[in-house]
Order: sequence, then C-alpha cells, then structure tokens
Amino acid sequence: MMKAKNILLYSAMAGMALSLSSCGDDFLSVDPASSLPIDGYYNTKAHVDEAVTAAYAPMAWYDYFEGWCPLFLVSDAQGDDIYVGGGNTTDQAEIHLASQYKSTSLMNFKGAWTTSYSGINRSNWVIKDAEEAIELSDAEKVAYIAEAKTLKAFYYLQLWKFWGNVPYYEKNLEFPYIAEQLSASEVYNKVIAMLEEVIKSNALPMKETAARSGHATQAFAEMLFADYVMYQKDESRYQQALGYMEDIINSRKYSLMSDYAGIWEQSGEWCDESIYEINYCAKGSKRGWGNANAPGGTVVPALIGIDGLSYKASAAHLAENPSYAPKQELNGGWGFCDVSKEVYDLYEKDDIRRTGGIVNMADYAAEYKARTGDEVTYNGHYQNTGIFLLKYLGRPDGGKVLNKAKTAYDVLGVPERIQWTESKKYLPIPQDEIEAAKGTLKQNEY
Repeated sequence: MMKAKNILLYSAMAGMALSLSSCGDDFLSVDPASSLPIDGYYNTKAHVDEAVTAAYAPMAWYDYFEGWCPLFLVSDAQGDDIYVGGGNTTDQAEIHLASQYKSTSLMNFKGAWTTSYSGINRSNWVIKDAEEAIELSDAEKVAYIAEAKTLKAFYYLQLWKFWGNVPYYEKNLEFPYIAEQLSASEVYNKVIAMLEEVIKSNALPMKETAARSGHATQAFAEMLFADYVMYQKDESRYQQALGYMEDIINSRKYSLMSDYAGIWEQSGEWCDESIYEINYCAKGSKRGWGNANAPGGTVVPALIGIDGLSYKASAAHLAENPSYAPKQELNGGWGFCDVSKEVYDLYEKDDIRRTGGIVNMADYAAEYKARTGDEVTYNGHYQNTGIFLLKYLGRPDGGKVLNKAKTAYDVLGVPERIQWTESKKYLPIPQDEIEAAKGTLKQNEY
C-alpha cells in the first residue's frame, strides 16, 4: 500500500471551455475535488486491516517479480534435489547461475530483494498504525503488532538466507533512505529476539479460523523461529526450538494427514497438516506478464510443468467412439524443476513422499495405460530426468489451458492474465526440525 500525504479521490472533468480566460494560473493550480488526509485514517480496525492486507501482498510476488525465480526452485537447485531444467542455460539464466553459485550483481533473483523489502516496509507501517490507532483496544494493538512482526520475520528470512549481510531496520527509513548493513549473525540475533517477543506475548492464536486462514499464527511464528535456528545451526537454541515444535504438536490443532498426495490438491488447502500457506487464486485475476504485483494466479505450475505433455487416445477407444478424448490428469509446461534421480531413489518405493509428491513419467505412463488403455507422452527439456515435482504441477480441473505461444494462460478469453490457482505450502508439520533439535540431523524433504 502506498503511503502518501493524502489519499486523493479525483472526479472526472466533464468538459473544458477553450477560451483564453480558461488558461490562467487558476487553471494550473486546481485543487482535487476531494481528499482524505492520511493523518487519522488508520485509527479504526477496518482501516488497520487494510494496511495488514497490504503487508501480506508481497508474499505472493516471489514467484514472478523481476524474473521467474520461485524461491523453492532457486534454493533446491543449489543443492542436490533438483535440476533447473528449462530450455537451456540461457532460459531463466539467473536460476542456472544461482545453481552453480555464479550469480552476479546484475544476474540474480533481485526481485526477491525488492519483494522482501516491500513486505518489511508494509509490516513496519502496520506496527506504526497499530501503535497510533486511537480506536483499538490495547489487546488489539498487541495482536496487530505481533502479526506484523511475524510477517517481518518471514521477509527478513528470505533476505538473510539468500544474501546474508543485509540492511536491517525496524522503522521505515526517511530521507536519504540509508540503513546500516548488518552481518548475517547480527540480523539473526535481531530477528530471533523479535520472534521470541512475539511468541512470549501469546497474542496470536495457535491456529486461525477458516475464515481468517492466511493470517499469521503462533504456530507460524514458532516455525519461523525453528527455521532460523536450524539454518543458523545455533545449538544453544535447539532445545528452545524443540519446545516450540512440541508446543505446536501438543496443541492438537495440527496433525498429519493420511492422504499425503491430497494435501497438494486444492481440496487440501489449509488442511490439518498445514502450518502456513501462500495461496494464489486465478478467479478474477488481474495479474499479468507486465503487472507482477497485482493479485491473481501464479506462474509456478507453468514453469515446472512437464514439457510437451500429451494424452493420446488408444485405437480401440477411437474405434468405439471417434470423438473419444482421453482423460487429462496433469497439465504441461516449460520443463523446469526436474527432480534428480539420485534423490528419487533415496526414497523407498512405498514412501508416501515419493508416491504423493513426485511423478516418475515412465512409471506414470505405464500405470496410466494399464488403467485407461490410453497413452501419455512428453518431450523432455534440458536436464530432463523424467521425474517431476508432482506437488505443484498444474491440474486440468482448474480450467487452465496453455496457449500455443507458451506465453500466457487462457481462462475465459483473457490470455494476458496469469491464471493458475495454486497453494504454496511453506511450513508443514515440523517433524524434521524436531528430529534435528534432538540431535539427529535429517535432510528436510522440502
């Protein structure tokens, strides 16, 4: 949300007389028809809620803002879990360079930098607005501030993980807009202290109601704390992090789902296993290729979609019914984010994380043919392994159709809009962190 001295509401000019008398100084200095001063605007709960909504908005920008660099793809490509894929090394070169630790000052996922600081700026405004609002109770102020600080910790987490030493500030900057760059350890200590304050306040619910899903919770704050601690390898706080994880589990507000594959479907949004999600909705999307920070869908399913995916009817089915069409279960895309075979083979064959979160095209094609009699094929792009991240692949029941030009998605005749509905689950039940805190280091499956 842009903070300006005035929120101006302009009325349209119906007409203008083209005479010499209309071109005087008065014409050049007409005041706006009406205005709402910013001073005193954020005094009510409804108006503070507007500021809170704006503070959440940048969370949805990480997939596509100054480059298509979803953070989970950038992170995993720097390890052994996945290959970048795509057309070649010049296709989304920023991600390829990051995967080789060769990012430069010009070629990097700089959109994450802008997005994170935009989120921090907006979170700081919420804190200021809540502190100054005269119509909020003390309890409401504490809750708003705790929510904004949790958001700020999330945004700093991205900066801290990817850049390390970054400018850190707790109040928004004023001219000349210069902040001290702190070391990664100093940033860690600042944010950890802030999260400890939030958690200790107990101002946030352990889990939100269905109507308020998406708001920060006590569980989200505690998970962020554990994320920082484990990434920093701060053994002095392992037991504290473990205590927070046990706090989440013992609350009985969260539990493991029996259908692991189902949690990645739209029906699995905000399920019992989900601590926090960032949701995208294609319905009414205003987000487009030149408008990355508008509300709407996400590019992720297209980016990681299986290249050249095709469902082909069998001769037998066509003989029975010439208009027969095979059932399409997945949507194609641009072939990024190929899962490495080495990681895939580490899972046991019946491991639900393998069967429910990854798709091996050779196995899937054989199973699909045995089940339907039809065929499914794909082309395979650069670094193709034939193994893809099932979690975030597009599903045809969302109504998204890839245009032939591969530049946009067409829903209801609006091909310029980014039209994928998706849910990015950032923090599932924290079993890996609990084991790590106990001293048994395990690779996080995410």
